[in-house]
This record gives sequence, C-alpha cells and structure tokens, in this order.
Amino acid sequence: MKVVHIINRIDGNGVTKAVFNLCQELSLRGIESEIIVSKPVDVPIPDGISLTCLTTKGLLNSNKKTNVVRRMAKYSLGGLLFYKLKAKRKSAELEQTLLSKNVDVVFLHCHYSKILYSNVSKLPCYMVLHNKKSLQLKAKWWLPSKINMMVMANAIKNKPKLAVSKSVKNDVRRRLKVADNMIEVIPNIIDAEDIRLRAGEQLLPLALSLQPKNYLVAVGRLDKQKRFDRLLKAYAEAGVSQHLVIAGDGRLRQRLERLAVTLDIAHKVHLIGHVNNPYPLIQQAKVLVLTSDYEGLPTVLIEALLLKTAVIATACSGVREAVKGAEGATIVPIRNMKCLVDAIRANCEQKNVIVQSQALEKNFAKEQVAERYLRLVSNFEAR
Repeated sequence: MKVVHIINRIDGNGVTKAVFNLCQELSLRGIESEIIVSKPVDVPIPDGISLTCLTTKGLLNSNKKTNVVRRMAKYSLGGLLFYKLKAKRKSAELEQTLLSKNVDVVFLHCHYSKILYSNVSKLPCYMVLHNKKSLQLKAKWWLPSKINMMVMANAIKNKPKLAVSKSVKNDVRRRLKVADNMIEVIPNIIDAEDIRLRAGEQLLPLALSLQPKNYLVAVGRLDKQKRFDRLLKAYAEAGVSQHLVIAGDGRLRQRLERLAVTLDIAHKVHLIGHVNNPYPLIQQAKVLVLTSDYEGLPTVLIEALLLKTAVIATACSGVREAVKGAEGATIVPIRNMKCLVDAIRANCEQKNVIVQSQALEKNFAKEQVAERYLRLVSNFEAR
C-alpha cells in the first residue's frame, strides 16, 4: 500500500510538521508514504521520508510582464482562478509522477495542491483542510474573494475531506456548502515525546544571552494571517522589561523591523528568522504569544503547553480546541488590544507554574491519530 502527500512547499510551518509526523507514523505501520512538493525544498527533511519535487516552473516565472499580469489577475479575478488557468503543465507533470509511482491513495494538504489535482486523474484522494478557508482565501475585495471560494468549492466537490479541527469543519460546511457526511475531523499528530527530546538540545546563542523564563516568544511565518504587527503594538503598550523573540521568516520581516523601530522597542525585539528546532527556545520562554486572525489547529500552542510554557492567544479558530483540558492558557478577544496588553503584563508579572495535562497529550497522541488515518487508507484498499 502506498500513499502520497501533496503540499505546495516545505518551510517548517505547522502543516509541514503535520505531514512529516503523519508520514513517519504511517510508515511504522507498513504504509509506504511519500511527499510531493511543487516548490524547491529549503529546510531539512527527516530521515526516512521520501520526497519528490515537481520540476515544472508553472507560476514561478520571474518575467516582469508575467508578474504584472499575475498581480492584476489576482486583484480582479482571484489568485486561485489564475493559478488554475496557468498551472496545467504542472498538473500534467503531477499526473505523470503519480502514475509512475503506483500510488493507491493521495492526501492533498494545501489549497494549491487541490487546484493542481482538479486537473489530474481520478486516483482516490482526501482533501485535508488545515485552515479556515473563508479567511485564508479572502482577497482585497468581494469579487476575487467570491471567485476564490467558487474555485475551491469546485476543486473539492464530491471528494472526501478531512478537517484538522471542528472550527475548520464548520467553516467549510457553512461557506463551501459541504455536506456533513463528506467531511471528518482528524487533528494533526503531536509527538510529545519527540518535542520534549528536541527541547533538550542546544539553545540558540541569543536564548543563552537571555535569562531563562524571562522572555516572550512567538513562532510562525511572518505573514498577514499571523498579525505580528498586533503583537508588536501590544508588547510596546504593555511596557514590560522582558525581551520579545520572534522565530520565523516571511515577506513582512522588514516591515515588522521598521515597526519595532517606530514603536521604540527595537532594542528589546529580536526577529531571528526561521529556526529548525524552536523547542529549546519555547521551553525556556516565560510565555508564548499567538496573535493570529485565524488558524486551523495552532499546534505551536499545544507544543508550548507540553513544554510547560504558558501561552497567550487570540480567540481565533482552532485555539480553544488546541488548549482544551490544559492549564496555563490565556485566551483574549481578537480585536481587543487592551485585553491582549493586560494578558502580556499579567503573565510577565506572575510566576507561571504549568501542571502537565494528560488530556492535552491524549487528544493529539500519534498512535490515536495514525490509527484513524490507517483506517481511511485500509477502506480504499478493501474496495
């Protein structure tokens, strides 16, 4: 039995970790797993994971005219429609690759992979939904937003779907008109043992220079969804003495660096880029802060609580499910800056003692989640 996981890129984010963990657990249970990516890989790949990168450039053309047309089309028609129209060569390569590998089941883990696959053969597949689509596909105005949702609805129509949280499932049912019996909730695998093991590795030089349990940390891609601008403004208003470390990279890095200077907090804010192993940094932090507008299942909150680090999070989709049954989580309204500021001050002033939650660990146990995926794969094998 062979399964393939298709993802747009591997960059160390939560989806990447989820796919890695799933591949490893299925392989341990006798299911051959492989990952296909549509963009070159620039992060380390765990041992034992087979990976294929599609070679067709597709939309990665650096031609200036193409880039201008792409931006205009994205603004007027939506990014997904333009991608669907221009990605036929990459879809053809994907189909050839799948047929050559004798694949039994395909799992599609990002929205671009779902669009690519809509032009491909009828191999059994599952659409894995990792984020709240109504917000992830939102454009600058209503028309491209609506077109994005229509293209996505068409791509996933009549195919079985998996959501990583109830919040994602409810959003897809309501906004993409998906029937309840066509979507199942299976959370991401959280390997608590591996997280604790890796947390004991060498700290980054910066973390060594900061006093343990006396700095704030945030981890994630530096993009609009994560709202690091909100974090910087709240941190500046809180006026705490603890430094803030932000681990992650993305297109907004320079803008955030300029904002830190404007807010006069640049001397206390450290944007350190992507970190392959953020767990020592998280374990030594006083509190981890997540200020996103939306999430699917924010695994970084679960990881921090497993390492007995307190968390502050905006009440976006998936947060309450992620921290259910755990101590040490402060949830604040998304658009209430005062509550976020107060939460930062309170967590910096008090001594946070987190008792390990067995319920939290059980909710995302690798054995439990892997068995549910195994049943899905076995169902296809039995047909």
